[in-house]
Amino acid sequence: MAEDEQKLLEMDTATQIALALGATTLGSWILAGVAAVYGASIRMGVNAEWVAARVSVGFEVLGLLSALGMATALAAF
Repeated sequence: MAEDEQKLLEMDTATQIALALGATTLGSWILAGVAAVYGASIRMGVNAEWVAARVSVGFEVLGLLSALGMATALAAF
């Protein structure tokens, strides 16, 4: 009986980790889109567009890493 409860607890922990990483993935991809739109619409020169592009790529990479972490958390448990 205790073994079943332990598996249920591990599954619950994996689900919570996956949900947290999924929310991080979604949020970072939304911020990447906002940064890309802001960088395309700004008229302050090349420097601001360059910074917006780098910020957008950074959020995209963060989202990808979070998605991979989410898949790993689900596969590990």
